[in-house]
Amino acid sequence: MKTIHALLVDDDKAALETMAMILEMDDYLVSTAFSGQSALERLENTEAAPAAVDFMVVDLDMTNLSGIELLTEMRRRGHNIPVMVVTGFASKNTVVELLRHGVADFLDKPIHVEEFRIRVHRIANEALRRRKESAPTDAVPLASPFRASTVLDLGNLGLPYALCRLLDESPQNKLVMACRKRFGYDILMADVSGADSESFYISVLVKTFFDKARTRELSGREFMRDLNQVVLAGALKRHNVGALFIRIYQAGRRIEILPAGYPSQCFVGLGEARPQLLTFSGSPLGTESEPGCTLCEMPFNRGDRLFLYSQQEPPGSEVGILNGQEATRLQECILSHGLASVDQMAESIWRDLKPEAGHGRDQNAVLLGLELP
Repeated sequence: MKTIHALLVDDDKAALETMAMILEMDDYLVSTAFSGQSALERLENTEAAPAAVDFMVVDLDMTNLSGIELLTEMRRRGHNIPVMVVTGFASKNTVVELLRHGVADFLDKPIHVEEFRIRVHRIANEALRRRKESAPTDAVPLASPFRASTVLDLGNLGLPYALCRLLDESPQNKLVMACRKRFGYDILMADVSGADSESFYISVLVKTFFDKARTRELSGREFMRDLNQVVLAGALKRHNVGALFIRIYQAGRRIEILPAGYPSQCFVGLGEARPQLLTFSGSPLGTESEPGCTLCEMPFNRGDRLFLYSQQEPPGSEVGILNGQEATRLQECILSHGLASVDQMAESIWRDLKPEAGHGRDQNAVLLGLELP
């Protein structure tokens, strides 16, 4: 049953149709508008609509009525529903202006399908929470229709991959980014704690830093050190940013992993040898001038597979680290599915780990699988 109504606003017909198709597949009720003016008319004309709009996805760069002008007029008319903005480019001044208008999230174009789904999932849950708070006390509770497992969009890098995530309802901005480098590949996973406008701004800074680092020659330690400085400089108060930086050196057949606030375990290798297990953690970014990242390095052979498991917890927690029996069982699971695809192996491993993911509490868990080039 379609219980959450999304209004998509974009003057690019192809982009609008793509976003609508994605959300309709996820069982949202979707309306579209080709301009800011038609979006306002849709918000005002509630009698002709199938249901009230719960949240909006708005393109920033529209002709006639821009995204910011639409937001300004919406707020003036009293429409305070959650809004996510998508755009091809936004300066720092633009981001500050969006925050001033109470934008709930921000996403660059071209959109990546699964990142878009993750962000919309968070906005939709916020809309669902607001609707529940405003509903009469005797109203029937609404069931959330949203799926909470996602995959990482690494398709543009040409790497076979899989990513399983167990998302809770905690207030966090979750980022997954990847890029091709001269020597191989960089992958960054990050969680920014908090749900206020500053937390959103910190997540934008993290993404902007990663985009700029695509053209810079930074070591893994330099990357995490500079990212830490960006978080410290951009925050008015202390913000914990959990981050996991993975660098794959294709020619040298070597992997580097630097964790910050992510207690994690990593299995690398297949074939006759048992997969190698590494356990590592580090202090979250944004807490000290020098991040406490421990560099983990390991060799790999062409066609080896990396499976990284992490359950994100406060610093110092051991939740998410598998005990010896669990780790042995996971090794056997990896070996027994050695001829399967990365997706099939990840699904089997995740199914085996899922009883441990959460330990009876609502937590985030992630399993990343990659086939190494």
